[in-house]
Amino acid sequence: MRLPAARDEPQSTLLPRYYREVIRAPGSGLPFCDLPASDWQEFGEGLRNVRELTKWLSDAAVVLHLGSDTLNPFSVPGVSLQRELANFIELGFTPEHAWAAATSGNASGLPDVGLGRVEVGAAADLLIFCEDPTRDLSALPSLEAVIADGRLYEKSVLDEALRRHMGFASSWL
Repeated sequence: MRLPAARDEPQSTLLPRYYREVIRAPGSGLPFCDLPASDWQEFGEGLRNVRELTKWLSDAAVVLHLGSDTLNPFSVPGVSLQRELANFIELGFTPEHAWAAATSGNASGLPDVGLGRVEVGAAADLLIFCEDPTRDLSALPSLEAVIADGRLYEKSVLDEALRRHMGFASSWL
């Protein structure tokens, strides 16, 4: 069994071409891309244990944090956070609880006061959706704007930035 080639995953177009064609290329990429089936089976068992531990920690009122794991060679920033939100929901969390872990839960572990809250004077970056993703993650594609560092970025601006990024990711370097 092999890790799926990055080129076969639609979100991999967000990563540099080098990542798709060299680092995650079957037969020539990272050594663990071609592990034997028995190793992948052990990996699956470990993942089940992590899921059980996550649920147990939540039930014990441990504050959980979600993140994009950008240094993980199998993760695409942003996409991996969406997967992590979905994993939490599969474990029985409500979408609202999962979002809280990704926002105010993360902020609670940082020294900056005011993070993770929407209130006057808080240093907030906001995602603006047409539909409510705290009720259902299928609303994620309804993102209409982002407010970051006090600036509004409408969907057309975000789409153009994504187009430029994908052009960069497909370049030879």
